[in-house]
Amino acid sequence: MSWIPAVYCRSRISALLLPLGFDLVTQNSLLTYGLLSPPTSAPVSPGPLTATAVSGSQIDTKSTAMGAWGSVDVVAGGTATVVGSIVTDGNGYGGDIYLEGRSVSVMGTLQANADSSGGFVEVFATGDVSIDGTVAANATGTVIGDGGEIDSLPGGKLLVSSAAVLAANGVRGGTGGTLWLIPDGTAAIDGTLSAKGGGADGWGGDITLD
Repeated sequence: MSWIPAVYCRSRISALLLPLGFDLVTQNSLLTYGLLSPPTSAPVSPGPLTATAVSGSQIDTKSTAMGAWGSVDVVAGGTATVVGSIVTDGNGYGGDIYLEGRSVSVMGTLQANADSSGGFVEVFATGDVSIDGTVAANATGTVIGDGGEIDSLPGGKLLVSSAAVLAANGVRGGTGGTLWLIPDGTAAIDGTLSAKGGGADGWGGDITLD
């Protein structure tokens, strides 16, 4: 029997559009707006289903409460593809995004920004990871703020296209964040990687390619 992928959210969800074969699980959450395709019957062919956030869709757990942030975990038994956006912005600290699949393709946006400290984004696959969109864990406020952390840990190849942006920047004297890009296979990096400190007084962050 195929395992149906799920989205686990521990905060408020403001908008959601998911295709067939996707389960939504909320923990202490408020679903303010949702358009969820009807549940599917058992799949005709065996094997893991594919989790896809379609174009224009949005999973949003951002918070405006001080010190609060959201968390989104997407785990697919097959391919995980994001064409829309997953946002866990916080007030104080950015939230967490965890995206996992047999293979992963990010063509949209993964964003965990905050005013004081960027959040944490991890993209994991047993196979290849392809990033063509934006992955952000930035500090974006008007006070000193440090960049967050972005990890990409493919069991196969890592492909970052020329259109891709991975950014964990600090702001207003804050320290740049951390980018860990560690595939078991080869890496082809053609996009923008950024872990800049905030302004003239901010220390630069760390970018590791291994």
